[in-house]
Amino acid sequence: MRHHLYNPDFKFVKEPAQFDKNSSKKLLQFCLGATLYTPGTKDLKEKLINENKLAGLTSLVLDCEDSISESDLHEAEENIISILEYTANMLDKGKLDKSDLPLLFIRVRNIDHFKQFSKKFSKQHLEIITGFNFPKFDTRNAKEYLNQLENLNNKYNKKLYGMPILESKELAYKEKRIHNLVNLKDIIQPYKKFILNIRVGATDFSSRFFFKKGDKFFDL
Repeated sequence: MRHHLYNPDFKFVKEPAQFDKNSSKKLLQFCLGATLYTPGTKDLKEKLINENKLAGLTSLVLDCEDSISESDLHEAEENIISILEYTANMLDKGKLDKSDLPLLFIRVRNIDHFKQFSKKFSKQHLEIITGFNFPKFDTRNAKEYLNQLENLNNKYNKKLYGMPILESKELAYKEKRIHNLVNLKDIIQPYKKFILNIRVGATDFSSRFFFKKGDKFFDL
């Protein structure tokens, strides 16, 4: 995988570098590009092996949180496992190369879901997954999320990353934000090697402050 594969004739001063989920973290943390979030219930098997369907896509999140209802969670899990099984099969048959795949992440619903869903993954599945997105990540759940991520890495001897999403109430308001961010940093520090990116949930924060389109969210 590399950026701008859809535009092979464009001349760069420095050609985009090749990367995949096993590239060094130092490189990979800058490789995500524009990440596509899609409901975990959506069947993407054919699109993943058709380079024209997802041209230019370098990172993909299969979402089990905001984009689906609680009642659809089981369906999303089954669909994600099906996508992983199918992709692994295509790789085994030589019909797909790892370098053709976008970096694949799963956004879990909460810490309990992460623990439960993790039990369904095989070593073969984790060859394909780059990592997990942790929604509503804050001081109340950070340690559990990161412990579970570390356990997965150790159990399967795989390189799996976390991408925490900062969007909780305790981080929204200025009065306590710095204090909570410092505490969160202290929790994250021992697990730094597992953290690929830290993201900000602009949608949740915008809703909390009744922001409209066009408002400058990052002025907060």
